[in-house]
Amino acid sequence: MVKAQQEAAEKELEREEEERRRKREEAKRRKRMLEAAFDGDLDEMQSILNEVSQLDDKNGIPKDEIGMIARRCHQMAVVECQDANENTPLSEAGGGGSVDAIVFLVERGGNPNSIGAWGRTPLYRAAFGGHMEAVECLLQFGADPRTYAHDGNTPA
Repeated sequence: MVKAQQEAAEKELEREEEERRRKREEAKRRKRMLEAAFDGDLDEMQSILNEVSQLDDKNGIPKDEIGMIARRCHQMAVVECQDANENTPLSEAGGGGSVDAIVFLVERGGNPNSIGAWGRTPLYRAAFGGHMEAVECLLQFGADPRTYAHDGNTPA
């Protein structure tokens, strides 16, 4: 009986360690996505999304209708991830002024009106940084120029 309890405890410890490892990897992936978006590194962003797909394959997520919904949710969790200040990759792309990254993220479901630190949207960050091409791109994708940040200013 004692041996069975020890084995059960060991399995529980292994499961907990695996969960901690998975969460660390997920956090690293989010950080890499946010940094790649700011830098406009499309190859890195695509690589991260490919990693998510490979994890789904490894975990046996089917490619039927229900499985594809789960796979899409996993992709969106990375595309719409947030840093500690609630900034999304699209907000980082706006702050970095990368039009290519903005297009990449919006085409994959990124919200051009997400609100991050201090109530700032991707459009606000692009305008604040003086990235006029990024501003134009975000406006074409439906970013709302009337959204007020916490400082009382709009992107305009």
